[in-house]
Amino acid sequence: MRYEKYRKVLLDCRPEGIGFANEAVLYFCEFFDRFAGFFTVYPEVVLILRGEGQDQVRIPVKHKEDIAREKEFCSDDEVMGRKEGEVMIIPYTPSDDYTKQLRKTVSSPLLVSGRCSAAVEDVRANGCGLYYNDFYEFEGGLSYLLGKDSIFK
Repeated sequence: MRYEKYRKVLLDCRPEGIGFANEAVLYFCEFFDRFAGFFTVYPEVVLILRGEGQDQVRIPVKHKEDIAREKEFCSDDEVMGRKEGEVMIIPYTPSDDYTKQLRKTVSSPLLVSGRCSAAVEDVRANGCGLYYNDFYEFEGGLSYLLGKDSIFK
C-alpha cells in the first residue's frame, strides 16, 4: 500500500469518456508542474485513476510517480470512501443523474467538467463541489477543494 498516507484525488474514468479523462490527467500534470513548490511542501497528493476505463488513460512518463491506477492499492470491488481532503474529479457523466448516484456512494467533494450540464447543476444545487471549463478553473477548483488555496498568495 504505497499510497495509503497520501491525500488522494480520485479521477472517475468511464470507457466512453476517456478523452475527457485524458484531458483531466493533463490538467493535473500541468497543475503539478506549475506548483512544484506546493507538492514539495505537501508531497502527499496523488491522482488515483478509478473505474472501468482506468487502463485506457494515458499517464505521462514524467508523472508516473504522481498518478496511480486504483487497482494498484485496492480490490476492484472496493469503493473509495471519503478521507479527509479527498476530491473526486468527474470529467464525463454518462447520464443526467450520474452525480446524484455517485454522491450516494462517495462523499468526496466533486470537481466536475462544465461540459456536463446536469453535473454542474447538481453540484450547484447541493453544494457538493465545483466545476471547471478550462485549465485555470480546474487548477483553482482543485486547489480550493484540497484546502490549499494559500498557494496563490
